[in-house]
Amino acid sequence: MADLLRGNLGQTDIKRLISLLAKAKHSGCLEIKAGEKEGHIYFEEGKLYAAQTKEKQGYNALLEIFLFKDGEFVFKPNLSFEITHFKEDTLSLLQRLEKDVSIISTLDQKIVLIPVEKPVSLTSKEWKVIALAYKGLNLSQIMQQANIEVAELTLIIKRLENEGLIELTKSKKVGEKEEEEKIVPPLFWKALKTELAASIGPIAEAVIEDELEELGESKGSFPYHKAPVLVEKVSQEIEDSHERIAFQKQMLEILKKI
Repeated sequence: MADLLRGNLGQTDIKRLISLLAKAKHSGCLEIKAGEKEGHIYFEEGKLYAAQTKEKQGYNALLEIFLFKDGEFVFKPNLSFEITHFKEDTLSLLQRLEKDVSIISTLDQKIVLIPVEKPVSLTSKEWKVIALAYKGLNLSQIMQQANIEVAELTLIIKRLENEGLIELTKSKKVGEKEEEEKIVPPLFWKALKTELAASIGPIAEAVIEDELEELGESKGSFPYHKAPVLVEKVSQEIEDSHERIAFQKQMLEILKKI
């Protein structure tokens, strides 16, 4: 059977394609190829019920495909997928996608950490994003240094916002007055040494001093915004990945309270 729909994303976008197939109540698979990326969105009588990329399935895959800006697409009728990922109607899915994409609509935004009292479990990538944010990087720079795609960053930002850990703010304009630099208090150094020594023993102090020297900083004037970077650096001495993440989480909790 001939393809019902074929073209280039330079002529349209994923949202319009989804809307068109939903209105026409088509059944089949919308296949999109954008360079090395590839995505598939499945419809049953116009209802979007599944999505997959090479590495993801479900909403994460759909969000990644939704952000494709170029590439070729083709709709293949009557192709189906064995798993149903979405119960909600297609219009609701589109609204959720647009809301999530709007979270990082401008990549010059920066992340501001919000102190919270509750314990929070972070993945290694979420910790990496927070550590890079403390360096003053905007979202575009974080994507490059963390080597993550915009779809993955969107989901990370959304989760951190939902947990009440962060908020986004635009980068300061040239000439705009900067706030006074906050310095890490002595309590941080005591906690850092104690927590690190629990994992790597008495060499903890030497490791901390080495990383301080590499950063060109001293304990007496160490900027607060660089603390997560230091924590990440010294944590690399912890061989066990689970123990390393636990250490990072514990130090994040301490940082939020000082």
